[in-house]
Order: sequence, then C-alpha cells, then structure tokens
Amino acid sequence: MPARNRLPLLLMLLLAALVLVALVAAAAASANAWGELFSPPQRQSFSFWLAPPPDYAAALAKRLVLGGVVGLVTGAWCGLRQRHRVWGTIGGVTTGLVVGPFAAVCVAWPQAFCPAAVGGLVLAAFGLSVRRWSVPLAILCLLGVSWAARADDWPQWGGPARDGVWREDAILERFPPGGLPVRWRAPVGPGFAGPAVAGGRVVVMDRTLDEGAPAEVKTQWNVRDKTAGRERVLCLDEATGKTLWTHVYPCAYSVAYGSGPRATPTIHGDRVYALGAMGDLVCLETATGRVVWQKNFVRDFAAEVPLYGYANPPLVDGNRLIVMVGGQGHAVVALDRHTGRELWRAGSASEPGYCAPLLVTLAGRRQLVVWHADALAGLEPDSGKLLWSIPHHLVAGMAIATPAIEGNRLAVSSQYEGVMMLEFRPQAAEPEVLWKASAGTVPERQWKPAGFNTTLSTVLLLGGHVYGVSLYGETCCLDGRTGRRVWTTLQPTSGGTVPRERWCTLFMVRHGREVVIFNEKGDLILARLAPAGYDEISRVHVLEPDMPSAGGGGRKVVWSPPALANRCLYVRNNHEILCVSLAQKDKP
Repeated sequence: MPARNRLPLLLMLLLAALVLVALVAAAAASANAWGELFSPPQRQSFSFWLAPPPDYAAALAKRLVLGGVVGLVTGAWCGLRQRHRVWGTIGGVTTGLVVGPFAAVCVAWPQAFCPAAVGGLVLAAFGLSVRRWSVPLAILCLLGVSWAARADDWPQWGGPARDGVWREDAILERFPPGGLPVRWRAPVGPGFAGPAVAGGRVVVMDRTLDEGAPAEVKTQWNVRDKTAGRERVLCLDEATGKTLWTHVYPCAYSVAYGSGPRATPTIHGDRVYALGAMGDLVCLETATGRVVWQKNFVRDFAAEVPLYGYANPPLVDGNRLIVMVGGQGHAVVALDRHTGRELWRAGSASEPGYCAPLLVTLAGRRQLVVWHADALAGLEPDSGKLLWSIPHHLVAGMAIATPAIEGNRLAVSSQYEGVMMLEFRPQAAEPEVLWKASAGTVPERQWKPAGFNTTLSTVLLLGGHVYGVSLYGETCCLDGRTGRRVWTTLQPTSGGTVPRERWCTLFMVRHGREVVIFNEKGDLILARLAPAGYDEISRVHVLEPDMPSAGGGGRKVVWSPPALANRCLYVRNNHEILCVSLAQKDKP
C-alpha cells in the first residue's frame, strides 16, 4: 500500500475504534444486563427514540453498539471490495458507523443486524465512485424507511414505556359518523385482562368453565366465586385475528368477580409473560406458545390469593421479571426472566394490591415504584433494597390505578382513601406527602370541593393538574398544588347531571395534546383535558358492554383496558376481541 494512503486509513481506523469505545462505555453505564444486547426492544416510532424515557436508555445504548459493530464490519467489507481499497474502506467504515447505529434504533426492525447490514449494502449499491455522497444518500434512504415504519407496539400494560402514552401519528382527528372500520373480530371467553400487541401478534387471556360448572358468577364485591375451569393465553395474528396458538391450563377459581383473568400479558421479544387470577405465572415462547417456565405464587411462595385475584401485570427490567406476590418478606419478587430463577424478594404486604409496578426516574434516581395494600414504596431494581416507603393503608387492599407521574410528582387515588400527592426532592431520603383529598363514597348531589375516589379508572397528572374519575362517574380536575376541585363533569361517563352508576370507569391514554378515552359503555372518545374544562372532540361506539358490574341486575360494562398500536384500537369484552383502524388513511 502506498505510504500516502496509510495515514488516512490509520486515522479512520483510529476514529472507528474511538467511536466504538464511546458506544460501549455509554452502554455499560446504562445497561443492566449485557445479555439483553441480542434481545431487541419492542418496535417504537422514530420520535420516541429521539427522546426515549429513562427506562429505554439502556436498550437504546445497546442497539447503538450492536448496530455500530455490524455496520462497521459490513461497511469495511464492502469498501475492501472496491478498486480503491483505502478510500473504499474509509467510506465503508464511515457509512457503516453512521447508518448501522441509526438504522438499528430508528427503523427498529426485529434485529439490529438487518438494518446495519442494509446500511452497508446501501454503500455497495451506490458504489464508492460517488463516495462523497454515500453518507448523506444512505442517511436519506434510512430516514425514508424509518418514516414509513413509524408504527408502535403496545407490548404491555400502559404501552411501550408503561406510561400510558400513545406516540403514533397520522391518527384520525375526528371519528367518522358511520363508525370506525373494523379490521377483524375474534371470539374469546370471559376476562378483564387487556390485550398486548407486539411483533405482529396480539396476546390476551380468558377463561373457560369445565362442563357442568356454574355458568354465571355472583359478581359481588365481597363473595369469592368458586368455579372449576381453565385459564387460556391466546395469541392472534395482528393482521387477521386468526388464532396462532393457545396455551391452556386448569385453574379452579376462588375470587370475587370470578369470570376470568385480570392482568394484561407482557410481550418482550421472543417471550410472553402471563399472570392468571390465582397466581399462575407462565413464560411462553412468543412464536409457538411453548412453555419455557412457570410458577404458582401459592405453591412457590405460600402466598394468599387476594379477594379479587392477581391483577398486577408482570414487568420486565433487563434480565429481570418483576412481579407482585404479597405476603411476609416477598411482597415484590424479581425472577430471572429467562429461567424463572428467583433473584431477590423484598418487603411485606398484607395483600399485593392490583396495581402495575413501574420503573421510573424521580429526583434523578431510577427506581421501582410499587403500590400495595399497606404502602407506596420505591425499591432499587437491581437488588430490591428499600429506598423509601410511605404508609398508606387501603380498605380491601384496593391499590388499583397506576400511579400518575409528572416531573418529580406522583399521584395515586383509591376508592375509600381518595387522592394522595407526593413530591420527590433531590437528596431527600423519601418523598414528601403534599396533600391528601377524599370526596367520600356516596354520589355527589353537589360537587365536592376537593379530591376524587378512583376504583378502576386511570389517573392522569398533566400540566400540574390531576385528572380522574370518582366512584360514581364524577370526572374531575384537581389543582395539583392543593387537591382542590377545578371542575367536575359526568359527560364522558354516565352523562346527565346526577351521578347514579357506582364504579363508573374510564381508561385514559395520552396522545399529543388530546386524551383517548375508552369508557365502560364501549365508547371511544377523543377529548382535551385542561383546567379550563372538559372538551370532547369526537365520540364513537366500538364494542357492546357485556360484563356484569354488580350482581345479576347490575348494568353491563366493559372493564377491560384497550391497547393502541399500529394506528389501531384493540379491545375485548367477555365474548370477542376486535381491532378497529384509527389511521387517517383508512378514513371512510
């Protein structure tokens, strides 16, 4: 090789080495488990990865490293095959380092190998005769592909980041008067568990009764229904609704509202994690439904099944699967998500509650936030070490609604205790309770001055205000500084001016400036929530309510949370699951 060509080649190789070292250092600083390097994150939109939530930082760093390595190798291989090997290698390495990591994150294909290799092949296709333009051309091609691929999954409770935010674009601004186009319908059995959507698959749980078993449950808040039957994990094709596989296991119930499973499954790459009402936890292959490992909380932890059954959706954190078990010394348990081996157990709780555990960063500290029957607490995700705990005893253990978080503030609401607001301050040992506010448990003939008491509905913390639904459907806005009511309305719940329906429920998901609301009547609502008032933009009926709310004579409801993915709504009742399109391009 001519001496004049060695210097630029050496400089380029040195630059490549420095870039890789920086990528590896960034990943090592944020990654919990390098075993996750080859387990890709769920597909996300381009805008999501530009500003990922803290819990996705490790996955982002890992994809950058993997994409950079494969892009570097692919680009160098293409360059060495050119006639001018020195400049070919320089161009190949440069393009690979740019295109590989960028593609691995933005396009979010199932493996980082594919987009990284595509980046190198783009260089080969253009040829190094236009090497001055290879990098910008490759980036432009990549941007075009990633723009076309901006579709999100909904792989777990609360969406990709478990924060209740839907980040897709090109969504209908108003619903058509004739209804939304139905992509497919599929039969399912009873259950409250919402669907999870990822990688072209929809996973949902239901239950079937044994032949001769009672066909109806009492649906009373204080009576455990005892029936013999089987729980099922169903995997459907996202495009057609066709059943791909079914996992069935016997499960005798002894829970109130004993119609079916409660917890939304969690899909993570090639694994599905599903939790049944009686504490059956199963890890399945996403592709086939084959059992990888399984646990039973009663058998393995001597746990007591709570009155309403287990409902806490499993949470994946790196190589850990975090579950709420309840009991003495094992309120929270972390398992190796690949094998089911116990990693740590922490805390005690009279009941595990029914709330989803969260991974969040508050006051600069990443932590696992759990809410059970006795307290709201923060733990170190790596070890389960207790960081802080706020005693908060709940009647009937009804910690249900996922905590709402904005900045360094966190709000929870329960049926009997009302709203509690916490603030996390840097360097403080534990959060400060700013205020508590309860509206009571009777219908509001006159709007209460403060608080609301949530049973199943979503709680939102937006712009310093708290939004939620009280026991009889009173939808409220509270001043986040004091807990005082700003406004109250029944419009999205029962309508009218007089509260009358107990346990009235709304599932709310943020989408840009709007909030997508699915109410218990099966209506989908697009609205804006602000201190100025409730502004309903559009409403359409989607699904018939068929779940009894209380006893044989109770109103029919849909108490199953929806999933929002691929510009579609996925929602189920006790008889069917359906997918309707919300994409602008599918507008009738």
